[in-house]
Amino acid sequence: MRFIFCLIVAAASIQATAMAEDLYVFWRSRCSACDRLKAVLDSDRSVASGYDVYMIDTESDQKLAAKYRVRSVPTLVVLGDRQQELRRTTGFTNKEDLRAWLDKKRSRLWRR
Repeated sequence: MRFIFCLIVAAASIQATAMAEDLYVFWRSRCSACDRLKAVLDSDRSVASGYDVYMIDTESDQKLAAKYRVRSVPTLVVLGDRQQELRRTTGFTNKEDLRAWLDKKRSRLWRR
């Protein structure tokens, strides 16, 4: 699993690197729920194993946030191999619920 933490992620670079099983975490500074979610991801990287995780600051990359219709943060979006949105959730999610949400999404994909 790779964690790619960045303050600014250019839309073009994301389009070039998006593969199956990408997890975009839209966040912003001065957001307590975002800080708690980041702590969950930092403390146990196995929570998002199998996903490339992109931390996207909505204040720095407003175009990308608008493209994915991010209305509140934190917002987690799982993207498929052609950057189609497969699943989304908004708000803080604890470690157990996040793991279950990601595993449920993955098992749904394998059944197709």
